Amino acid sequence: MTGDPFDLTDLGNAKRLHCQHGSVIRFVPAENAFYVYDGGCWHRDETGEVERRAKDTVLQIGEAARRMHPNSAEGIERQKLMGKWAIHSQAAQRIRAMIDLVKSEPGISVPHEIFDREPGRLNFQNGIVDLQNSILCPHRPEHNVTKCIDVDYDPDATAPTWEAFLERIMPSVEMREISSTRNGLHGVWERVGTNHLLRRRSRREWQKLVSRRAATCPWPLRRNDGGSYIRDTGQRRGA
Repeated sequence: MTGDPFDLTDLGNAKRLHCQHGSVIRFVPAENAFYVYDGGCWHRDETGEVERRAKDTVLQIGEAARRMHPNSAEGIERQKLMGKWAIHSQAAQRIRAMIDLVKSEPGISVPHEIFDREPGRLNFQNGIVDLQNSILCPHRPEHNVTKCIDVDYDPDATAPTWEAFLERIMPSVEMREISSTRNGLHGVWERVGTNHLLRRRSRREWQKLVSRRAATCPWPLRRNDGGSYIRDTGQRRGA
C-alpha cells in the first residue's frame, strides 16, 4: 500500500483539494466566483481563501511522502515520485490548474439559488434557529446561509424597550397579548385552523378591541373599505 491514492497529476491534485476541503468550498459559475464556509455561513471568497487551501493541499503532498515507510522497491519509488511532485506542484501554474479542475468535482459547482432559500431559518453567532419552533441548531454547511446576525441567540432574552413601546401604544393588556402572537391576529387564525366559527369569533374580538381603543384615540379614526382603522384627515378631537 502506498498510503496515497491520488495520481501525481493536476487532476490528482484537484481531487486532493476536493477530498480535504470540498465540504467548505463552492463555485458559482454564473458569478465565476468561489464561496467559502467559515464555520457559520458561506461568503464570497474575496481574500484568496480557496488559493490558500490549494497551497495547503500542495504542502500536504510532501508531508504525506515523508510519512511513508515503504518496505518494497515499488513503495520507495512512489515515495521519491511524490516528493518530486510535491515540489513541482508548488508552481503557480500547477496551483491554478488544481483550482480550475476542482470546479467540476462533485458538489463543488452550484447555482447561486442554492443559498438562502429557506426563509424559515435565522442564523445567529451561536447557531441557526428554526423560526417554526424556535429551536437552536448547530451551524452546518448544508444550511447554505450567507448571512449571520452578529449576536448570540438567547431564548430567554427580554426586550424592555419594545415592551414599553407596546404598552404605550396599546394600554390594553388583552390587545397586547393578541398582538404578541406571531403575525398578530394571523397567528390566532393559524391556531384555530379551518374552524370558520372560531375564525369569525377571533375577528370579532379583535375588532371590539380596536374599536374600544379607537374611541379613546385623540385623532378621529374611520374604517376603510377593508375594515381597517385609519386616521381621518381632520382636526384633533376637542380642537
